[in-house]
Amino acid sequence: MKEIYNMILDNIKESDIQDKRVSKKNLAKIIYYRLIIARLGEEDNNFWWESRILSSVGRLNMMPFLPKTFFYQRFDMALKAVRQKEINTIPINKVISLFHFGHEFENKVFEPALKLIVKRKGWKEVLLELEKIENQSFNKHWARDFFDEYRLETFENVSGDSYELGSKTRYFYIHAEELEEVIHNLISVYDYASKGQITIPYYKRVAVD
Repeated sequence: MKEIYNMILDNIKESDIQDKRVSKKNLAKIIYYRLIIARLGEEDNNFWWESRILSSVGRLNMMPFLPKTFFYQRFDMALKAVRQKEINTIPINKVISLFHFGHEFENKVFEPALKLIVKRKGWKEVLLELEKIENQSFNKHWARDFFDEYRLETFENVSGDSYELGSKTRYFYIHAEELEEVIHNLISVYDYASKGQITIPYYKRVAVD
């Protein structure tokens, strides 16, 4: 999986992204985990949400109808499928989740960067690599081996539809260490997912002190 991360990072480095609030390394990490989790949850893998957008079937079905915007729309639609799952599952509105860091981040950092990245020739290769992730069926604590990440956190009572990790202010992402901690903890909860069963992790989003 690190190969996909490196491909994403290379595309970011080659793009004319001017925003300095999030490092290119951490932006690559956000895109990487969003893409991988979205793909792993599709119907031909663990069926955490109703989507095949990032599969080869999704490509064949979508490309004829979106010839000019396919490489942007495919990722965008895949994220929206997961985001809808989050909205339907998390019991409160103002949250920070893997697929939504708050409107400020999504509209002013993530979306502008994504529109530049998808124009790179290498972005097509990223999506093709994602298609190769298929027929995955996980038991609990899969992420340690899958991501080669053995320092994931252990949490108590991860069950049900959603799991609250605490609270964060809306500008948490401008602090590199805090951003990395948030990503790490979110993935640590996804580590408890299994085939057909997922608990969506989130933080409450609170006003700045």
